Amino acid sequence: MPFLTLQDPRAKVKGSRDPLGLVPLWYVPARRLIGNLTTATGSLRGFTLTLLGRWYGERLVREERITEADALPVFLRVEQIGAYVRWLAHKDGDTRGIDRVKRHVDARGTTVPIGTGPDARILSDQKVYGLWGLYSAATRASGLLREGPVGLAPPAREFVEQTYGSHLRALDRHLLPLVEKGGRLNIRRNSKLMAALGEILPNPITADEAAWYGEWIRDGLHVESLPPRRQQRVVDLVLRHTDLDEEIDRTVMERMRDHATNEDPGLARRLQQVLDLEALLVPADLAFEFLQAQDGRTPTEVATALRDRWGGSPPHLHANRLDAVIDTVTGDGNEALRTAIRRTAHGLVRGDYEEAVGGLLAWNDQVMRNRGGAPWIVLGDGGRLSVNWSARERRLPDGDELVTRWHNSYFLQSAQRIAAAVEAAR
Repeated sequence: MPFLTLQDPRAKVKGSRDPLGLVPLWYVPARRLIGNLTTATGSLRGFTLTLLGRWYGERLVREERITEADALPVFLRVEQIGAYVRWLAHKDGDTRGIDRVKRHVDARGTTVPIGTGPDARILSDQKVYGLWGLYSAATRASGLLREGPVGLAPPAREFVEQTYGSHLRALDRHLLPLVEKGGRLNIRRNSKLMAALGEILPNPITADEAAWYGEWIRDGLHVESLPPRRQQRVVDLVLRHTDLDEEIDRTVMERMRDHATNEDPGLARRLQQVLDLEALLVPADLAFEFLQAQDGRTPTEVATALRDRWGGSPPHLHANRLDAVIDTVTGDGNEALRTAIRRTAHGLVRGDYEEAVGGLLAWNDQVMRNRGGAPWIVLGDGGRLSVNWSARERRLPDGDELVTRWHNSYFLQSAQRIAAAVEAAR
């Protein structure tokens, strides 16, 4: 399935995180709504610097000043320069590595190092946790990058040349040596270079930038894995039904679904799928965390505690729709995992919390088997829970609180943030 080719960084879960493997589950219906963004790609200027980093690499290779092997260090240096400009020119804290940027500014005086060494990096592993690792796949899915470490797709190259190219070339004398080889960046606000870069990367973005990023990033009009204009319609619903600074939760999603029902029934079905999946994942997530603090208790005792909080059944669960969505998110994978998820779901629907607890233990066991690890919780001697990875006991929300509870983003928060940046330029 092509929409699975752009994997969110959080979907690559290892070790002790995500004991039920929830991220790969919600990832599937999420990618049918938003085809390019991930949970980590909510900064529009992050895309700008990704394009500029690739543009400089392409340019320097073409001029035979570097080889393709040097494109990554060039990219990392562009990212560092951009981070300092965003902070010093606009106090824009929405950048990867902002904590180190602030520390370097406070500690280094009038200049900061630009390079690939530990003294210059703005993240512990800038390649992995910075724009190269987090934004490249999203930018490529948007139709803007060639495969490999060097090169922009023609529409991106044309945009960068028209929007930034001439302004950046005017700064070649001071900027190009830093990009190519590293060195020290004068960060005084009145320095010619910093002042010029601040104007090239304004905050908010310009109207021309907004029109282009709106088409290619926000609306995903060139994402090949989605039906035509699917993402644009989703973003339009986000724009109409949120204030762009509020969290997207069940109430918002239900409004979006209701308005899509008459306008785009196919989209309404996709939104309903998300609502049905989240109705299962939220109580499953909460119940498993609760189990981690119940060492030595029996499943019956835990089931009683869950029933006391949630009553006959958690809200929004519909057995027939859940079976369909479970089949969708598990695909052709582990049948034992699918069976465990169904067992949990059906137990919750019926209010059979002891059955749901058994399903959760089997669910975690299958997830950990797939990772080559041991289950977090097993039934030990006397049929009591033996917790191998414990958690601090927290208050379980009651049934009324579950009505609006929402845990996962489905990439909609990133789409909302990108939309807000585009709208700010209007």
